[in-house]
Amino acid sequence: MELVVLGGSGGWPRAGQGCSGYLIEHDGYRLLVDPGHGVLGELLRHCDPAAVDAVLISHGHLDHCADLVPLLRARMLGANGSGTETVPLPVLAPDGALDGLLSLDPVRPDGLELISAGSGDKIIFGPLTVLAQELRHQVVTFGYRIISDDGRVLAYTADSGESSDRVDLARHAGLLVGGASYPDQVPAADARYLSDAVQIARLAIEADVDHCVLTDLLPFTDPFTALLRVRGAGFDAVEVARPGLRRTIAPRPDAVGLPRRAAQRVIAITNAEPRRASS
Repeated sequence: MELVVLGGSGGWPRAGQGCSGYLIEHDGYRLLVDPGHGVLGELLRHCDPAAVDAVLISHGHLDHCADLVPLLRARMLGANGSGTETVPLPVLAPDGALDGLLSLDPVRPDGLELISAGSGDKIIFGPLTVLAQELRHQVVTFGYRIISDDGRVLAYTADSGESSDRVDLARHAGLLVGGASYPDQVPAADARYLSDAVQIARLAIEADVDHCVLTDLLPFTDPFTALLRVRGAGFDAVEVARPGLRRTIAPRPDAVGLPRRAAQRVIAITNAEPRRASS
C-alpha cells in the first residue's frame, strides 16, 4: 500500500500546493481521500479521473472536498466530452456533508454513489478495509483507518482535536497522516477542534506509529518550524506533506485488528474491481 500526497495546505492553497488530498494505491485499487481545493490538477499527474475507484471525504469544509466537483465533471464528460463514464463512483462522507457542495453544480453524473456511514462502521473497498471514526471538529468529521489485505495500516486524522478515539484510530499504524494547523498552541477559540504539531507528535508516540506525515498546516505556518516542534517533542520519523511525496506503508502484525470496539456494521462496496484506466 502506497500513499501519494496530492496537497496538504490547510484552509486555502499555498502557491504551488493545493489543500488536503491523498491518493492511496494498493493492488491496482485507487482510493482518493479528501480532494480539497486545487487537488485535481495534481491528481492528473498520477492517474486519469476514471481510474479513481472510490473517494473518502472526512468532512464538508471545502479545503477537504471542493475538488470532488471537477473530478465528477471530468469523469462524466471524459477527455473529449463524450461522456464515457458509466461505473458509479462510491463516495463515503458523513451524512449530509456534501449536500451544499453538490447543489452548486448542475453537472452531476448518475454514476455518483453516496455512501453514508456512521462512526465505527467498517467499509470494504476491494482490497482495502476502512474504519470510520468520528473525531472532534467544528462539523461532523470522520478520521479513517485504512487497512490493506496484507496487513498495512494508514491512519488519517483530518482536522481534529485531541481525543482518545483519535489515539485508537492511529494505534500501531505504519503511517499516520496527521492534521496540524499550527506549529504549537492552537488559539483558544479553536483548541477543542484543531491540533498543533506538538499534539500530533504526542499522538504518534502514544499510538506507537512508525512514520508521520504532517499535513493541513495553515499557509502562514512555517513547515520547518512545525518539523522542529515535532522532533523537539520526541518523534523523529516525520515529514511535511508536499505534492508528489510518495511513501510505502510497511505491514505490522499488531495493527491488523480494529482498535478497541467492534464495528457497528459492515458495508461492502459491490464495485470492488479496480479500474485500469491509463495513467
